[in-house]
Amino acid sequence: MRSAKIIVNPQAGGGRTRRAWPKAIVALRDAGARPEYVLTEGPGHATALARDAAQDGFDAVVALGGDGTAHEVANGLLQLAAPPPLGAIQTGTGRDLSRLLGLPASLAGQARLVADADPSLIDVGWCRYRPSGAGPEARAERAFLLLAGAGFSSRAVERSLGLKRWLRGLSYFAAALAELRTVQPVPARLTLDGAEESLTLVEFLVLNAAWVGGGMYAGPGASATDGMLDVVIVPGMSRWDLFNVLARVYRGSHIQRPGVRYGTAKRVIIEPEVTMSVSVDGEPVGTTPAEIWIAAGALPVLAREVRSG
Repeated sequence: MRSAKIIVNPQAGGGRTRRAWPKAIVALRDAGARPEYVLTEGPGHATALARDAAQDGFDAVVALGGDGTAHEVANGLLQLAAPPPLGAIQTGTGRDLSRLLGLPASLAGQARLVADADPSLIDVGWCRYRPSGAGPEARAERAFLLLAGAGFSSRAVERSLGLKRWLRGLSYFAAALAELRTVQPVPARLTLDGAEESLTLVEFLVLNAAWVGGGMYAGPGASATDGMLDVVIVPGMSRWDLFNVLARVYRGSHIQRPGVRYGTAKRVIIEPEVTMSVSVDGEPVGTTPAEIWIAAGALPVLAREVRSG
């Protein structure tokens, strides 16, 4: 019988988690797990709770909430050299982690995975950036399960935070449409696996998973088990062309648009001439310059299947 620490974010999903989490605890017990739960009290709290739970010897640590909750829990687990597996019961808005891990739609199905699934190893991305409000030499690091980005997408993430309550999974798309009105291309130096180049860009995405931003198929070739990051680079282009890229991202055909580049790398660095916003797993964290790299097979997870693009 697997012991599991359940880290509940009652604010996730616009209040849906607050209603659902007691049912999830019952489902975990019915599935044969031994759950102990704790509620988060604010941003960043899940990271500390996950670190403590891992040190306390639980067989699994479960994020009950949205993708942001899972992101925080993963960052807590990754502070240990040999963390217990990450489980997820998804009640948030985006549910991109559900797509990556092949999670069932029902609470009961997700609970059975927590109780019975054998751990699988997935890759983890890391991003080093300048923290918001810090001096020019300050740096922080954050792990990510899904993606890191700089530029257009990160600014849209910032806009979307105020829209989630009403638009839920469509909040990012609505924010991106609003961001189109003010987006400007930025000259930057990129280094991909040691190869430097200079270009002008509006968007820079680094993906560990195919689905991000509430179901956008941004990385059609992305895999969290191949030891590589998928990179999407959108150069300076007209707002109409950028809208066409955005409109196609849910089908994955954005990478076929003229000028859009798509490839893989293990380590990337972005150094723009003008400061750009940086986000990881849908959370704004700071600004450029940023360095992003992959840690292959760094985190055990409880999944039905780890899905590739």
